[in-house]
Amino acid sequence: MPSLYRVEDADAYNFNSMQELAWAIETSQGEFSLILARRNYEALQEYIVRKLRQVCAVEFQEIYLNQSVKVKSLYTTILEQLGDQQPAAVMVFGLESLSNRSQVLITTNQVREEFRKHCPFPLVLWVNDEVLQTLIRFVPDLESWATTTDFVLSSSQLIEALAERESYLFTRILDAGGDQFLPNTAIFGSSYCRELDSALRDLQTRGDVLDITQEASLPFVLGREAYINGQIEQALEYYQQSLAFWQQQSRSCETQQQKTQQQTSFTSRLGRTTQIPTSLRTLPKQSSTPSTPQPLTPSPLERQALLLFHIGLCYLNLAELNRSQTRHHWITARGYFQKCIDTFEQAKRPDLIAKFITKLGETLQRLEAWKDLQGLAQRSLVLHRTYGNSLQLSQDYGFIAAVALQDCRWMGAQQAARKALELLTRLTNTSGQYQMSYLLLLAKAKGHLGQSEEAITILERAKETGPMDAPQLYIRILEKLRTLYFRQKQYLEAFRVKQERFSVEQQYGFRAFIGPGRLKPHLRQTSTLLLKQETAAEEITASVRQNDVERLVERIGSTQHKLTVIYGQSGVGKSSLLEAGLVPTLKTKVIGTRDVVPILVRVYTDWVREVWKSLASSPLKVDQLNGEGFSGLKVDPLKVVRVRGASPTAKAWPKGQGSQQSSHLQHSTQTNLQHSTQTNLQHSTQTNLQHSTLLEQLRQNEHSNLLTVLIFDQFEEFFLISDNPTERKRFFDFFRECLQIPFVKVILSLRENDLYFLLQGIRHKNFDSINNNILNKTILYYLGNFSLEDAKSIIKRLTERSQVYLEEALVNTLVEELGSSEGEVRPIELQIVGAQLQTEGITTLA
Repeated sequence: MPSLYRVEDADAYNFNSMQELAWAIETSQGEFSLILARRNYEALQEYIVRKLRQVCAVEFQEIYLNQSVKVKSLYTTILEQLGDQQPAAVMVFGLESLSNRSQVLITTNQVREEFRKHCPFPLVLWVNDEVLQTLIRFVPDLESWATTTDFVLSSSQLIEALAERESYLFTRILDAGGDQFLPNTAIFGSSYCRELDSALRDLQTRGDVLDITQEASLPFVLGREAYINGQIEQALEYYQQSLAFWQQQSRSCETQQQKTQQQTSFTSRLGRTTQIPTSLRTLPKQSSTPSTPQPLTPSPLERQALLLFHIGLCYLNLAELNRSQTRHHWITARGYFQKCIDTFEQAKRPDLIAKFITKLGETLQRLEAWKDLQGLAQRSLVLHRTYGNSLQLSQDYGFIAAVALQDCRWMGAQQAARKALELLTRLTNTSGQYQMSYLLLLAKAKGHLGQSEEAITILERAKETGPMDAPQLYIRILEKLRTLYFRQKQYLEAFRVKQERFSVEQQYGFRAFIGPGRLKPHLRQTSTLLLKQETAAEEITASVRQNDVERLVERIGSTQHKLTVIYGQSGVGKSSLLEAGLVPTLKTKVIGTRDVVPILVRVYTDWVREVWKSLASSPLKVDQLNGEGFSGLKVDPLKVVRVRGASPTAKAWPKGQGSQQSSHLQHSTQTNLQHSTQTNLQHSTQTNLQHSTLLEQLRQNEHSNLLTVLIFDQFEEFFLISDNPTERKRFFDFFRECLQIPFVKVILSLRENDLYFLLQGIRHKNFDSINNNILNKTILYYLGNFSLEDAKSIIKRLTERSQVYLEEALVNTLVEELGSSEGEVRPIELQIVGAQLQTEGITTLA
C-alpha cells in the first residue's frame, strides 16, 4: 500500500478501488459473486456509495441491517427483503452493528451454497476490520469465496478529524453543563468508539503520530469511555494524565504572556488548531443565558476545569462502590469540584461556574457541611438568576430547604421546598430524583410542623417515581415513611414499607439478606447518572441455585420437555428462583433462533387477565406483539441517486450529530409504536377475555419467531381460590392447548405437599402430550435446601457484595445452628436470621 499521509494519496487510492468495485459488479451480472468492501469509517462509506452510483453502469439495491434486530442469517434476510424482485446487484450495510454478528455469519456459512442457487447477482458486504477478522476466524469457507476491496482515509484527514472531535467534545460538554453526563456516543453517534480505535490503529500502522495536543487530549476521551463502563480507577488514571498536561500548558502560556507582553498564539506552541466545521457549530443555547462570548476551541483553563470536574465524578462513584470509604471519597470529590469552580473563575467564565456548581452543592449536602452549603446556595442562586435555568434554580432552593431544616426553620424549609417543586413544573423530561428530593424535604418540614398526615401523603407521592433514578434517595424516603406510619400506629403499613425497603436494598446490592421477602432481580448501575440494567440476583448466581437456573434453561431449550413441574418444601426459594433467577436470565436469552418471552403469573383471582397483562407489559417489539413480522431493515428502492460530492474529508468523520439524530428518531418512532401497541393490549384487558384469545396470541408469538414460557408460580393458590369445577376445567383446557402449541413451554411451581392437586386437574382430560402422566420423573424438578458448605459460601458472597463483613466464627456458628439433622439449611431461615443480624449490626460472636 502506498503512503497515505496526504489527502491526494488517499483520493487516488480510493478512486482505483472504486473502479475495481464497479468493474467487479458489472462483470458479475447473472451470477453470484461475493465482494467485501472494507472501510472503517461510515462517512467514507457514504461518500464512496454516492460516487459509485455515478460511475457504475449497474443499479444496485441497498439493505441496511438494524442493530436492534437479531438477524438469523444473511441469506434468509436478503431473500425476505427482495421478495419477488431480481436486482442487478445488492449491497448490505451494518454488519458491524449486529450484536450476534458471529452467529449470523456462522449460520450464513452453513447455507452458503444457497447463494449460488438462488442469488444470481453480485453481493457486496460493507465490512470493517473487526467484521473481516470475524469472517476469517469463524467462516473461512465463506470468506474464501470473496474478493476484497479497500477504501481508506489519509493520515492527515484522520489527524484533522481527531483534532476537530477533541475540541468539539470539550465544547459540547461545557455547553451541556454538569447536571447530566453525556457519553461520547451521545455526542458523536454509536460508531464513534469503533472508528476512534480504527483511526489510532491506522495511524500507528503507518507510523504517523499525533501532535502533542492530541496526545494529551486522547486520555480524556478514553477516560470517559472507561467511566461509562464502570472502570473508575482506569478513568482516573486517564484524567490525571490529561490534567497534568493542561496544567503545565496553562503555566507555560501565562509565563510566555508575561515575557512578551503581547498576544501570543497559544496554538503555535501546540501545533495547528483546526476549527470546528460549520455543521458542528450549532450548539444548543439556553434562551435565558446572556450573550457571553464562547470560543469555539476551549482554552487550557477551561479544559483543566472540565477534567477536575470529571475526576470529582469518579470519586462520587467510588463513594457508592466502596461504602466503607464513602465519606473519604466525598471529601476528595468536594476538593476537585471546588478546584473546578476556582479554575472557571480564573478563566473569567461565570456562565460556566453556573453550569457546574450544583455538583459541589450536592456533595456538601452529603457531607452535611451546612454552613458551606448555605454560602454556596446563596452564590449559585445569584448566578443562576443570570445564567441558569429553572432546573438549576430549583436545585438552589433545594439546598436552601435542606439548610433550613438543619437550622430548625421549618416554615422556611417548607417555602423553599415548595418553590423548588414549583420551578420543576416548568420543565419536561427531568429526572425523577429532583422531585423525590424536594418532596422528601417538604415532608420533613411538614412532619416537624405537626402535619404528619400531609407528610405521609407527600411521601407516598414521592414513592410513585420508583427507585430507578436514585435508589438511595428512594430508600431514605421509605425510611421516613415507615417512621411516620409507626408514629401514627399504622403498624401494618409500617411493616409493608419496611419490607419494600429491604427489597429495594437487595435489588441494588445494599443489603445482604432480605428476610422473609421474595428475591427480586438485581438492578445494576453502570456508572453515575446512567440507567441501570436488570440482571439475575446474586443470591441466585452466587449459590447452587445458579445450577438450577442453567438446568431449567436447558430444559426449556430442549424439545423433550414441554412441561416442567418445580416442587419443594415451603420456604425453599421456588418463587425467588423463578423471579430473581430464571426470568431475568430468559429475557436475555436467544434459544435456537428465537427470543424468549417469559410470562410469570402468581395471582389467580383472574388468571386470564393476569396472563394478558403480562403479555402487554413484556418488552417486545411492535412486530412481535402484532405478529406482523417487521424485520427491522430498510431497503432502498431500485433507483440511481445522482449526488455531487467532494472528496471525503475529516469534517465528516465520524457522522456525529447526524447519526445521533437518526438513531434518536428511529428509537423515538419504535418507542411510540410500542407504546401504542401496549396501550391496545391493555385496553383489551378492560373487556371480557377468553382463554381462546390467549391461545391466539401465543400462536402469533410462535409465528413471530418467539419462544413463550408460561410460568405459574405458587400454583397451589389456584386450587385454593378456584374451588369451582367450571373454573378449574377452564384453566386445564387452556393448559392442555398450550402443551400442543409449538414453541410454548409451561412451568408449574408448587409446594411438595400439594402435588396431588395436579392429579385432580388432569383427571377428566386427555393429556396425550405428556402421556397423561403429569408426575412423571422427566417432568418433575425437585428444589431442595442448601448444604452446610453451600450456606457458608452464600453468606460469604452476599456479605462481600453488600460490604457487610461477618466474622468467620459467626458464620460457622450460624450455619451449624441453622443446620438440620440431615445437614441442610432452609433458605428462608438463612434469610430471616441474616436480615436480623444485619439490622442489629452484629458482625462477630463477641
